[in-house]
Amino acid sequence: MKHSSEQDQHAERAIYDDDDEQKTISRQQFQLTRNRLLHAQIQNELLFEFLITAVLCVGFWSLLQARLVLGWALLSIISAGWRALFISERYPNVSLENVRVFGTSYLSATVFSGAVWGSFGAIICFIGNSTDQLFALFALTGITLAAYTSMQSFPKIFAAFVIPAMMPTVACLAYSQDYLNVAYAVFASLFCVLMLMSTRGMHSLLASSIKLSSHNTELIYNLLAARKSNDTAKNLLESANKELQQQIEERRRVEDRIRESKERMQAIFEGMQDTLYQVDKEKIITWATPSIKQLLGYRPNELVGKSARVIHLSDQDFEKHGQALDDSFGRLQHYESMLLHKDGTPVWVSENAMYKYNEVGGITGYEATLRDITALKQTKEALFLAQERAYVTLSSIGDGVIVVNLDGVVEYMNIVAEQGTGWKLEEAHGQQLIDVLKLVDEKTLDAIPDPIQLCLDEARTIMLPGYLLIVHRHLNQRISIEVNASPIRNSDGEISGVVLVFHDVSELRSLAQMTYHATHDSLTGLINRREFEKRVQQALANTRDKDTRHALCYLDLDNFKVVNDTCGHVAGDELLKQLTQTLRSELREGDTLSRIGGDEFGILFCGCSIASAERLAEKIRNMIDHFRFVWDDRSFRIGASIGLVPITDNSGTMSDVLSAADSACYVAKESGRNRIHVYEVNDSALVEQHGQMQWVQRIQEVLEEDRFRLYFQTIAPIDPQLRATEKLHGEVLLRMLDRDERLVGPGSFIPAAERYSLMSTIDRWVVENTLRILARDMDTVIARLNACSINLSGQSLSDERFMKSLVKLIDDTGVPPELLCFEITETAVISNLTSASHLIASLRDMGCRFALDDFGVGLSSFGYLKNLAVDYLKLDGCFIKNMTKDSIDYAMVKAINSVGQTMKIKTIAEFVENEETLAALRSIGVDYAQGYIIAKPSPLEEALYGRVSSAA
Repeated sequence: MKHSSEQDQHAERAIYDDDDEQKTISRQQFQLTRNRLLHAQIQNELLFEFLITAVLCVGFWSLLQARLVLGWALLSIISAGWRALFISERYPNVSLENVRVFGTSYLSATVFSGAVWGSFGAIICFIGNSTDQLFALFALTGITLAAYTSMQSFPKIFAAFVIPAMMPTVACLAYSQDYLNVAYAVFASLFCVLMLMSTRGMHSLLASSIKLSSHNTELIYNLLAARKSNDTAKNLLESANKELQQQIEERRRVEDRIRESKERMQAIFEGMQDTLYQVDKEKIITWATPSIKQLLGYRPNELVGKSARVIHLSDQDFEKHGQALDDSFGRLQHYESMLLHKDGTPVWVSENAMYKYNEVGGITGYEATLRDITALKQTKEALFLAQERAYVTLSSIGDGVIVVNLDGVVEYMNIVAEQGTGWKLEEAHGQQLIDVLKLVDEKTLDAIPDPIQLCLDEARTIMLPGYLLIVHRHLNQRISIEVNASPIRNSDGEISGVVLVFHDVSELRSLAQMTYHATHDSLTGLINRREFEKRVQQALANTRDKDTRHALCYLDLDNFKVVNDTCGHVAGDELLKQLTQTLRSELREGDTLSRIGGDEFGILFCGCSIASAERLAEKIRNMIDHFRFVWDDRSFRIGASIGLVPITDNSGTMSDVLSAADSACYVAKESGRNRIHVYEVNDSALVEQHGQMQWVQRIQEVLEEDRFRLYFQTIAPIDPQLRATEKLHGEVLLRMLDRDERLVGPGSFIPAAERYSLMSTIDRWVVENTLRILARDMDTVIARLNACSINLSGQSLSDERFMKSLVKLIDDTGVPPELLCFEITETAVISNLTSASHLIASLRDMGCRFALDDFGVGLSSFGYLKNLAVDYLKLDGCFIKNMTKDSIDYAMVKAINSVGQTMKIKTIAEFVENEETLAALRSIGVDYAQGYIIAKPSPLEEALYGRVSSAA
């Protein structure tokens, strides 16, 4: 009976629920029908609205401002789009039955749309005539009819559109007091009332129709509900039976899982080596795992109920354990202590423990895990003793020992290593080896490669190559050492670190250094001349015994004296050291470099043909040519004259080879410097060098027989306009006439004259004859000549008698001093600075001009320009010849010209041979040019007077 009553109650609730659902369905059908009507008609309404908008825009375009018409049209379109948005476009992927059009959003859109139309009617009523007002009223009436078609079942929505759309226009017409307009207003008002009443009627008709349909549906639904009630009661009964069976089955599975879990936990407790035990708040043991028998000798039931004090060695240990648990806030981690075995022996354990709490947070005891670490403690102690013995041993040996890991971090160092590096073990521990052990190469003082990485790469014991120095951390000392690096391997044979052992070899090195200093140059570290001669002797013996080839290179620096004289010997020594490092970098491994003299070097190319040696020598010469030495903000450019001799089995003695190399080097220097000369048997240049002493007699004969000839080469302005207007300017050049009436250039006899101090005599001859030719026709010379440049040698500058005779010659000949320009080379000025300054000052007081010749070979020249009153700077031809191809030469020319222009000194470029160079000089701003592109040398009288005298 009880079960039947429950079924009736369920059925009754189902009927009530169904009745509510039926009412809900009726409301949904009513809304659905209205929604379909609205959706079906809204498109026609909007289309008609757009059409009327277009007609009104066209009709009132001339009446209203275009901006006002377009603005209103835009608002009309926006309002129409807003209304349409809430009907179809807002839910593009939802069925029509789910579309919602009622609510604040759609009502706001409808009011806004009606207001837009009403504003247009009001505007027309205010500014239009009667016809315009009537037309606007008809248009609004049409819009109202269009809205009615879609809103006829929505009285509120229709009223929300019609009232703001029609009332502004109706009010304006009624207010005009024109009877016709008032009649129109009354008609429009009645029309709106009829439309509103019609929508209410349509709303009631639609509701009645849907209600009738709902009653018919309800009769059918009640019949189905009775049947559904019986089926529901049956289903509820079956569901209850199934649920009861599931609960019984689930309880059986839970009991099985609990039993299996209990068995597993028991097996874990019995098999685990660690021991678990629990203690209550009175420190009484309440539970322990069976493994406590193996750890402390007690069975679990022997300890349960006893105080935990029984397993501790003493009361102090027991209290210390409790205090440690309190201090760690009830959570001990890896707490090491000694417990008492049942047989009285101590047992080392590691304990993890934590408090147990009840439901209100009170402490009820603690639970702990014990692990036997007795064997581990014994192993650690044995390892410590072994390590201590090793450290004592390492501290007692005489070598430095440093142990590092694979990352190069220091882990240990003995006392010797501390003394050698300046680091204490406490400071060095954890530091990188490269920061603690400072090793440098003894020769270069450069840091060496990482020894740890070298050892790991080889995976074996290695000795670091070379001569090494250890740099003390604090003291200014370096100790010569030898270093071994050995890998440390673990039990699996894998490398786990590296041990470095270094040994002090200072005494052995000092003995070696004595031998080294006896065979090496103290300044550059190169082998000295005596050792070099030994190696040349060995090379000669080698060529005879093994039929191999070698080559000897003799190198003499150009312009080295300039650095020594201008900056002192300290600068000269620094130049030699820098150049030595550069030369070493260019040589092959088997070649020998030696400093033979002050600025002279020897190179022995071993196993090298003369052709290969010449290529190597050219590489060295080019390197020296581009080398720049900077001292006190001054830069110097040097060069090298190189003599090269092949060493074969026919080369003679060691002295013969060195003499041949020296002669070849001299020929290179006399041939213009900064070049290479290869020695050959019967070499004409060498023959000429050996015969230079004969030139002394020949020069004296030429002077006595008056066989010197004067030539003149024009120096012209680079600016073409100035070239056409400026007077003649040129340099006097010297030629010799030999016995066969052939002209000999100055390069053949000037070196001998300089070497054997004949230049003062030659300069006197040149000055005397130049002034004599100038004085022959003074009027012509004054009319045509701007400046006549005469070269003076360094020997003449240092000759006080020559200076006095020069002043007397100018006075005696009557040649205007302003026509004379004396050229002095840069090297001559620097070598005779005091004499040169005195001569320049004396002659300038007379009116003579001065030019500094071959300027720029050493940039030390810039320092002297401030103290030398010169009128012209002649840029050395070595810069000019390749300036269009060499950016450095171009920059040098530009820099020198800039300095000259700043100091108001005219600049002259020598060796200008082509238009390309001339154009480059013009772009830089050089004032004058001298060279074959300007004019070739011609006899002096021909250049001055257009003829050659018969005396010539």
